[in-house]
Amino acid sequence: MKKTIHSPIILVLLALIAAPLYADGTHPIGIRLDGTIRNSGKIDLSGPGYAIKPEYGKQAGANLFHSFQQFNIHSGESATFSGPDSVKNIISRVTGGAASWIDGK
Repeated sequence: MKKTIHSPIILVLLALIAAPLYADGTHPIGIRLDGTIRNSGKIDLSGPGYAIKPEYGKQAGANLFHSFQQFNIHSGESATFSGPDSVKNIISRVTGGAASWIDGK
């Protein structure tokens, strides 16, 4: 008699195998600038305390704009945006194709 493995069982097994790949701390890049605002190319920022400095973005009036390819915060990490006193709003976008996740402090 032939036994058949049903698709829900296969899906559960695949999920168990894939889960460690997406577990906290295994993502290679937390924050990466996409280089579109400063034309500086893609820059990976170092954590766990990511400092998003004004020179990574562009100021227009009271607004400071940033553009990221990836924006992911691991558990226990933080991202701090800063700017001069003339900045009243910090506006960011994420342009990469992957979803962002924030699981920080």
